[in-house]
Amino acid sequence: MNTLLSSIRADIAKLDGKIDKLAMQVKLLIILALLAIAMFSPNLAALLKIAK
Repeated sequence: MNTLLSSIRADIAKLDGKIDKLAMQVKLLIILALLAIAMFSPNLAALLKIAK
Protein backbone atom coordinates (compact mmCIF):
# COMPACT_ATOMS: atom_id res chain seq x y z
CA MET A 1 0.00 0.00 0.00
CA ASN A 2 2.82 2.40 0.94
CA THR A 3 4.70 1.81 -2.34
CA LEU A 4 1.51 2.49 -4.31
CA LEU A 5 1.03 5.84 -2.55
CA SER A 6 4.66 6.82 -3.08
CA SER A 7 4.47 5.92 -6.78
CA ILE A 8 1.27 7.95 -7.14
CA ARG A 9 2.97 10.90 -5.41
CA ALA A 10 5.94 10.56 -7.79
CA ASP A 11 3.61 10.54 -10.80
CA ILE A 12 1.77 13.61 -9.53
CA ALA A 13 5.09 15.40 -8.99
CA LYS A 14 6.16 14.58 -12.57
CA LEU A 15 2.82 15.77 -13.92
CA ASP A 16 3.05 18.95 -11.84
CA GLY A 17 6.46 19.68 -13.34
CA LYS A 18 5.09 19.19 -16.85
CA ILE A 19 2.15 21.49 -16.12
CA ASP A 20 4.53 24.16 -14.78
CA LYS A 21 6.67 23.92 -17.94
CA LEU A 22 3.56 24.10 -20.11
CA ALA A 23 2.30 27.15 -18.19
CA MET A 24 5.66 28.85 -18.69
CA GLN A 25 5.59 28.09 -22.42
CA VAL A 26 2.05 29.42 -22.70
CA LYS A 27 3.05 32.63 -20.86
CA LEU A 28 6.05 33.07 -23.19
CA LEU A 29 3.84 32.55 -26.24
CA ILE A 30 1.33 35.12 -24.97
CA ILE A 31 4.13 37.64 -24.31
CA LEU A 32 5.59 37.04 -27.78
CA ALA A 33 2.15 37.42 -29.38
CA LEU A 34 1.54 40.69 -27.51
CA LEU A 35 4.97 41.98 -28.57
CA ALA A 36 4.26 41.06 -32.19
CA ILE A 37 0.88 42.83 -32.05
CA ALA A 38 2.49 45.88 -30.43
CA MET A 39 5.21 45.97 -33.09
CA PHE A 40 2.71 45.81 -35.96
CA SER A 41 -0.02 47.96 -34.41
CA PRO A 42 1.03 51.18 -36.24
CA ASN A 43 0.84 49.25 -39.53
CA LEU A 44 -2.47 47.77 -38.44
CA ALA A 45 -3.84 51.23 -37.68
CA ALA A 46 -2.70 52.46 -41.11
CA LEU A 47 -4.28 49.42 -42.79
CA LEU A 48 -7.55 50.05 -40.95
CA LYS A 49 -7.55 53.67 -42.14
CA ILE A 50 -6.97 52.49 -45.71
CA ALA A 51 -9.71 49.88 -45.36
CA LYS A 52 -12.21 52.54 -44.25
